[in-house]
Amino acid sequence: MKRKVAYAIFFILVAVSVNSCELLLQNCMTCKMVIYNNNEVFQEYPESVYCDEQLAEILAKQPIINGSQTTKWECR
Repeated sequence: MKRKVAYAIFFILVAVSVNSCELLLQNCMTCKMVIYNNNEVFQEYPESVYCDEQLAEILAKQPIINGSQTTKWECR
């Protein structure tokens, strides 16, 4: 019986640790890089979840403007 409980606890911990960092750290956002050309979406990169230091770096970045093209991070 004790072995079943230990296995159950182990698998629950594994499931939580493999899940997104939102459950553990509560300081995460889903972000993607978007390139605009003349204020219209030109290209979008896939979304990814960023937490803590990586998220702070992304949120601190200013949009890069090169002529009519603007590259910026968007987070939700």
